[in-house]
Amino acid sequence: MRIGTGTVFLAVLILAGGLFAQTDDIEAKVKALKKELTLGAVVKSDFRDDKDQKFERYKLTTEQEKDDPFLGAVRFTVEMTDKAGQVICGQKVQPQAKHPAEYAGRDEWTFDVPHGALDKPKITAYALEYGWETNKVFTPVEQEFYKVESAEEILARNKDSKQKLTIKGSSKAFRMDSGD
Repeated sequence: MRIGTGTVFLAVLILAGGLFAQTDDIEAKVKALKKELTLGAVVKSDFRDDKDQKFERYKLTTEQEKDDPFLGAVRFTVEMTDKAGQVICGQKVQPQAKHPAEYAGRDEWTFDVPHGALDKPKITAYALEYGWETNKVFTPVEQEFYKVESAEEILARNKDSKQKLTIKGSSKAFRMDSGD
């Protein structure tokens, strides 16, 4: 059976139309969620674990409508540079904790970044994004950036790095009655 040029063109047109409709759906979902979701302040600290390894810790809260909660994820992309100029980066997508029945509409997120072999490192850039991930594609709704304009910028400028940071992440949903 021979497929004509017109049939191929029609199939491509139908597929492209579906992709545009899907893009419109995503944009509408992001616009609606922006009205309901907030990304709170980011608090940075450092600590040593029980093996005396030093970490940078980033904590943030997210808030949303508690009656119809969104179950998403936070993507944290970070770049560290040590005093010798060695640069490494890492990325972690942390799924949101399951909401309890008495969900208060607030979640706390923690990301721990190990210093590893870096000598006196400093965070030189980060991207925190609250949204959702489907088929390894992250769609941000709320974002906060430090010395960068996107997560992709951090990854692109470090694409040749042989080392990657291993970031530990966690999420905790708060209950209305007890604060945790």
